[in-house]
Order: sequence, then C-alpha cells, then structure tokens
Amino acid sequence: MPFDDGDLLRAGDSPIHGRGVFTRVAAPRGAVLEAGAVVPYPIADGCGSPVLGCYSYRFDERTRCLALGLVTLCNHSPDANASMDIDTDAFTYRLVARQALSAGAEVFVDYGEAAPGAS
Repeated sequence: MPFDDGDLLRAGDSPIHGRGVFTRVAAPRGAVLEAGAVVPYPIADGCGSPVLGCYSYRFDERTRCLALGLVTLCNHSPDANASMDIDTDAFTYRLVARQALSAGAEVFVDYGEAAPGAS
C-alpha cells in the first residue's frame, strides 16, 4: 500500500542510539514509508569496512548494497516496526510499516531481516 506524503520521514536525534528516523505523520500498517534506489557492491570491496558495513544491507550471497535514503539511519530492533524489502531485479528498496505508526514514532528495522524479499 503506497503512502505518498513526500515528507513522511525525518532524521533526528534518537533516545536509543545516536541518530534515527522518525515519522512526520501517522502511517498505517503496510504503508511504504520510503522507496528508492540501492547501489550494490561486492562484499570483498568494503563489507569489512566499519563505515560501509554499518550502513549496508544484504543484496545477495556475494553482494551488499547501500540504500540511497533515510533508511540508512534507521536503528535496529528485534521487534522492528518496519521492514526493508530489496528488489534485486530493479535495484530498489521499499521501507514498509509492519504496524500502524503514530506521528513522531521512531522507525526501526531488524538488521538481520534486511535481505531481499524480507518483508
């Protein structure tokens, strides 16, 4: 279910860890919070990097990717309220609400589930 608000998300200081991503308005379960492109790169080209490794997602068995959007600032939670869905054919991602989110809610993803088709 697309949720087209242009300014749905914002970055801000997180009480959990450093920076985070927050909703500007309420969003229903299933809403696409953000969508954009990913840039894949071979694991050997930077996965061990303390910078790239923290901000990348699994693309396939030998490749990671950088998502070009606010999603890179989402903090981790095993009880994530959003899912990262990567389309390896289109080189795109969608950040989807797993539950209804109130305005001002911090958006969390489960880093372990940030893989193609995970949502």
